[in-house]
Amino acid sequence: MPKDASGERAHRDETRAYRSLDPQIVQQLRALDNDDSGFMQEVMDSFLRQLRTSVRRLDAAVAGQDLQTIQRTAHTIKGASRQVGATQVGELFAHIEQEHDLGKTRGLIEQVRDEVPRVEEAVRLLLKRSA
Repeated sequence: MPKDASGERAHRDETRAYRSLDPQIVQQLRALDNDDSGFMQEVMDSFLRQLRTSVRRLDAAVAGQDLQTIQRTAHTIKGASRQVGATQVGELFAHIEQEHDLGKTRGLIEQVRDEVPRVEEAVRLLLKRSA
C-alpha cells in the first residue's frame, strides 16, 4: 500500500474516532483541567473502566435474562457516557434502558460493542493531544 493511502486511512480512522466524543463537552472538561492537574486523564480512565465493566454486566444480565439489571446498568453508564461527551454510546445505552425485548437488547449491545473501540480510540487520541 502506498504511503499516502495508509496516511489517509489513519486520518479517516482518527476522524471517525473523534466523532465518538462531543467536542463541546470535551472542551468543557478541558476547561476544568488545570493544565497539569491530570483531571482529564483521571475522568477518562475512570469512564473507560466503567464502560468496559458495564458491557460485561450487560452481557451477563442478558444471558441471565435479568431485565432489571440490564436497565439499571444501562441507566448508570448512559449518564456517565453523556457527561464525558460519549454521546453516541450514551444514546445506545438510553435505548437499552428503555428496551423490554431481550432480542432487541442483544442487538443494541452489539452496537455498543462496535462503538466502544471508537470511544477508546477517541479518548486515547484526546489524552495524547492533551499531554
